[in-house]
Amino acid sequence: MFRKRWQACLLMPVLVMGGCGPSPEASQTASVDEGAQQEWVAPPTPVNGNIVDSTAYMGRVELGGAVQTRFTAGPGHLSFGFNVRAGAQVKLEVTHLGSNPHLDTHLLVYGPRQADGSYGSAVLARDDDAGHGQLSKVAALALSRGGEYLAVVSADGGAGKQFRLQLDCINGACAPEVDAALYAACDVGVASRIEACIQSTAEWYGVALADAYDTCTGPDDAHAFYREVCNAGDTSPAWCQGGETQFLQRMWPECQGPSPRDDVR
Repeated sequence: MFRKRWQACLLMPVLVMGGCGPSPEASQTASVDEGAQQEWVAPPTPVNGNIVDSTAYMGRVELGGAVQTRFTAGPGHLSFGFNVRAGAQVKLEVTHLGSNPHLDTHLLVYGPRQADGSYGSAVLARDDDAGHGQLSKVAALALSRGGEYLAVVSADGGAGKQFRLQLDCINGACAPEVDAALYAACDVGVASRIEACIQSTAEWYGVALADAYDTCTGPDDAHAFYREVCNAGDTSPAWCQGGETQFLQRMWPECQGPSPRDDVR
């Protein structure tokens, strides 16, 4: 598909998270004092107190998802948002599969995100080497409040090295609850991208609108449009909190039709 080739040049990799520390918002199976004498590689607290500003924000990761990316500097701090409902229990791991050998990571969790957009700077959970080798894993993190949390993967000498972050729900009740009415119609941001894709494909390749429609409304397009709309930071619409699976099941069918076939007869 023309669309697939075009999007391959635009999309960049994204990922997932973990950590350790006392807080009324979260609890963890690992001891809070584990590794207390070691030196943690963590992002510095910025003047405004919002830790995300000391990281490279890579977008949201859905529960049950994983992503690969690489550090471009050392020390490096890459952050990822994830949404949960109150009472969720999650596992976060930098996995052996998909990560470079001898990479030493640190995993930290902050949040939840407040109304002013800040994740704060208090560490809810952290880990250094609980995963394979020197990789990080938070085996069980209970989050008493729903909302968006921030996972940060840090490395001191990781420049150029790749890692894979996996996020799982371990109690079967993690997905955030989103008002069903938000999925009743195609979001204007998604609809405008579909329309722009159809028009540009028809004009560039000289194909009928119906053929351009088929090119712009496949599974790869749904994934790309979701990421473009929902990784917009503070401007992301509320339905994005439900994750990509809910978008595909409940909103994407509303965005797909009707096809403009009748317009080209």
